[in-house]
Amino acid sequence: MLLERLENSLNKALQESLSSSYSKPRFLHSARSKAWVKHLADSFRNDYQKTEYRVFSADYSHNRGEFKLNELLFDISVVKVMTLSSASGHKQLSCVESMEWAIESEFQKNDSRASIIDFSKLVMARSKNKLLILPQSSQIKEWALLILSKAVPEDGDNYFLAFVPHPDSWESNTRIELYCHGKDGWEGIS
Repeated sequence: MLLERLENSLNKALQESLSSSYSKPRFLHSARSKAWVKHLADSFRNDYQKTEYRVFSADYSHNRGEFKLNELLFDISVVKVMTLSSASGHKQLSCVESMEWAIESEFQKNDSRASIIDFSKLVMARSKNKLLILPQSSQIKEWALLILSKAVPEDGDNYFLAFVPHPDSWESNTRIELYCHGKDGWEGIS
């Protein structure tokens, strides 16, 4: 289910980017990365449509009325909300009750520091499910499967690791690899 969600989001982001032209490859890659997060967040919105859930992402402004922001701590945050009375008692204010998903997406191919920062944010999150998305560079993949496995805490949360092609190669490769952390480390999900 998660793998299918990731694959569908990548395909939608690729299709969206094919209809645009950019003066430099880095602008195309940046636009693809943003489209990827947008479509992935939209897929979670489709599953969490009940009134007590919100999905936050940089591109989505519908939560601004309640929370005054688009993105809440992570690239994508799926949260359950509740309402509380304001200090004056004149308003009902929404607040986060719990977090279903914390998601970070990092496409830097040779920078494990950026990956560690995003991974650390997920470790700090109090979320049932945590997904780190990294590029399919052999250097980052080998490092993440070996080294990051040692850093996953035994906190009862579900940790997922997805390797997604870098936006510069989407025309030739849209294959995603997904792993879940178990007692013996990262285990592939097909």
